[in-house]
Amino acid sequence: MICQEEYDLVFNRYFQIFVTLCVLSAFSSYFVLIILLKNVFKVYWHWNMKILFYTNMFVSFSLATTVNINFIGLWYRMYTYKDSCDVAIKLEYCEWLRRIFLGSFCLIGLNHWAMFLERMYATLRMSKYEKSLPFLGIILVVLIIVIAYFVVELIMLPEDPLEYVPSCLSISATKIGNGLYWLFTIQSGMEILLAFLQLLLLRFNRKRCEKVKHLDDNLSEKYQMNENLAVSEQMSPLVITCSMVIGFYQIIAIVLRRFRLDMTKNNYTILAFAIFIIPHLPLILNLMSVYTLHKQLKARDEMAKKAVRIDIERNANFTNDFYNWDEGFNFKYAQKPVKTSRNYFALPKFFHNKVRTVQ
Repeated sequence: MICQEEYDLVFNRYFQIFVTLCVLSAFSSYFVLIILLKNVFKVYWHWNMKILFYTNMFVSFSLATTVNINFIGLWYRMYTYKDSCDVAIKLEYCEWLRRIFLGSFCLIGLNHWAMFLERMYATLRMSKYEKSLPFLGIILVVLIIVIAYFVVELIMLPEDPLEYVPSCLSISATKIGNGLYWLFTIQSGMEILLAFLQLLLLRFNRKRCEKVKHLDDNLSEKYQMNENLAVSEQMSPLVITCSMVIGFYQIIAIVLRRFRLDMTKNNYTILAFAIFIIPHLPLILNLMSVYTLHKQLKARDEMAKKAVRIDIERNANFTNDFYNWDEGFNFKYAQKPVKTSRNYFALPKFFHNKVRTVQ
């Protein structure tokens, strides 16, 4: 029977459990994104980092929306189908959705590389970077979009538009599966390398700040070093966590694909959906972004409280010092009270009494 495999897969309860989890995760990312939008404009990063952070949010929204459109469309076909092929869908109707999905996935890793390059450039151009215009952020965003576009075009070349699939995001079991897993192989190595380089950059910035901690010369550069370290510490959990999640998922997916021929197509698809982390990436990205913003805002509040506390202590110390100085001056230099000599021209006491009596 035509499309019988797709029909059996779509109505498989385990497959539907994984589909439901993907939809719940994608919708949850919207609520976290609302929290991000309320706080994202309060940060004081350089505009280059802000542009890359906004790009990260947009990519997360794009990926979550693609996941929701795909699986809600699947449920609609399950509700309205008349024969088995109505449940499945031809790839010619999925092309734009698959391109957006693959492009968004590529942009996640590329955008994290852009964040790392921005921080590395800020580290190398310490004295001049703070006043620079946001050209670097714009150039990096354009560059990663162009790279993602060409990667998606290359992967989609062997696509068969007449092939039936249960879901537009069923990629590994289609003709472009081999190209996708070649991408996974390259990207997993790049993600793990990125996590390692991010840790090295963070360690380098910490050591450099420790060296100039007790120096009073060039306070402007010292301030920029501390700010660069703070931004690196705030962005590192986002970059490292997402890189490791993507990297390890790709390694597991590559290993699972080795056993693809040892099982049925539907069983392989169900296992692939069981470890399918990409639909959950928007939620992971947004949660890590909220954590990053929380660290930045918390650090700013602590800095403000510290400044107020130092100001109060200085005022108190100044008052005490001034009081001690005044007391010391009076003790050492103030004139002692002068003994007044007797006024011989004053009237005798008894005369005053007589005058008061007569009056």
